[in-house]
Amino acid sequence: MLAYFDGTKVARIPRNGYEQPTAVPKTARDVVEGAVRAAVSQGYLWLRNGPASILKDDVPSGVLTEQALLGPQPAAISPIDLLPESLPDAWQDGATTGIAVASALSAKAGVNLPWATVCAAIDGAIRTRMVERTEDSGPWPCDWSAAQTIHLRVPTEKPPVGPPVEVPTGAYAAQAELTTGEIQNLADEVASIVAAAVEHELKFVLRVEVDDPNLPDDVVNRINEALAKVAEGLRLEKRG
Repeated sequence: MLAYFDGTKVARIPRNGYEQPTAVPKTARDVVEGAVRAAVSQGYLWLRNGPASILKDDVPSGVLTEQALLGPQPAAISPIDLLPESLPDAWQDGATTGIAVASALSAKAGVNLPWATVCAAIDGAIRTRMVERTEDSGPWPCDWSAAQTIHLRVPTEKPPVGPPVEVPTGAYAAQAELTTGEIQNLADEVASIVAAAVEHELKFVLRVEVDDPNLPDDVVNRINEALAKVAEGLRLEKRG
């Protein structure tokens, strides 16, 4: 980055079918470093230097050196990737900690992941009830210094089942409120279920529910865009 702004570089900017050479102006080192610090703090760049891995946080003094590597933020981590079957090295006797999850994910990725990325994955797992904080867990969310205090476990109780779906008298039906991970399990078993009921009429009835009367319109739109890819007419609408 420093070399790019040393006053000797020429950028080629696309202009109506051709490239226009444009000299990159020389920029003082402190200005470049200030822009990098701001980009890292705001989440536009991911900075790595030795064991340091920083994203959406202030860059500590002495970390921004000429050996520091800059790149786009790492890909988001699915909450499913935090579960014991996906990340066994982080779990022991059905429990884990924030720092254990961060260490195991980093080992799996082959690079120290920034806490912001790990934090987002843990937050998603908590919100989707794939994991829950234990009674002795520290407050959430937290910064990296408190990651060891975050104690997590797989929920011991199933979420409450909603009102039953009406089915014809004499028919067989199964109903449960599924977590995101259990929906993934269902997808894996659909072929087996269909094969077992091949000579009988089989139906799958889906209800998607968000228990928040003040759900923002942009969230509703994003969910409906995804649901439309599943089935025509499957839409999230406010009831009552």
